[in-house]
Amino acid sequence: MGYIVEAKCDNCGDEKTFCLGNGMSDFRCDNVAKNFTDKDIIDIIYSNEGNWTFNWKLAQCRQCRKLFRVPTILSFDEEKGSKEFAEIKCECGCREASVIDVEVEKKLKCATCEGTYTLTGKGLWD
Repeated sequence: MGYIVEAKCDNCGDEKTFCLGNGMSDFRCDNVAKNFTDKDIIDIIYSNEGNWTFNWKLAQCRQCRKLFRVPTILSFDEEKGSKEFAEIKCECGCREASVIDVEVEKKLKCATCEGTYTLTGKGLWD
């Protein structure tokens, strides 16, 4: 079951809603693989079926500060340990972003003005 997070600016009122975590369709290899273009990540999905977890996470672009969600895979390997992979690409074309832990971070800089987004949980999705 995924969760819904709202980001609202305290200054300009810019408001965005994100479905994060994962839903029912996010456990099938084909459904998960279509969220990635990186061949190495797609290979992990198909070669390690059952040994990974897919999640949508919130990210903030380091260039334009826009908030967006990124697909992530946490791969489990008994010998190598766990490793997380994310495919980051903002609308502005930048591939550098900070992945946000919404349980910890509750305030983020607004992309539109000099205000602050407040992150609020709004419910669940599937």
